[in-house]
Amino acid sequence: MIKDELKKRHITLRQIQRSSNIPYTTLNDIVNGRTNIDTIGVRVLVAFSHVLGTSLDETYRLFKENQLSEDCAIEIKGKTYYLKYRGKTYKLCAVNEENTFYIREIAKSAYEEIRSNEEMLAWH
Repeated sequence: MIKDELKKRHITLRQIQRSSNIPYTTLNDIVNGRTNIDTIGVRVLVAFSHVLGTSLDETYRLFKENQLSEDCAIEIKGKTYYLKYRGKTYKLCAVNEENTFYIREIAKSAYEEIRSNEEMLAWH
């Protein structure tokens, strides 16, 4: 995920904001999965690619890992992973090495359960 990559490289959003003149709130929304990566401009991808030293394709892949679907994303708050889906936030698990490795699978499982529950409620 992009947030983990930034932490690993000791890069802050403020550094990206200063070098790119992209508003901090825009960067924060993107990194925290509140913005659909397919709707952001190339300028944002170029800014992150430059700071990370990655290709545009690799940067795009890192952003896509942050997003499970159009209306669902993984977020990190403090030391906890959350799933943000349709304006609601669901606690997933603690941030640690093992969970970080499997976070996509953990989030996908939670996402599918939430969707299944929604479908059941719609039948009633």
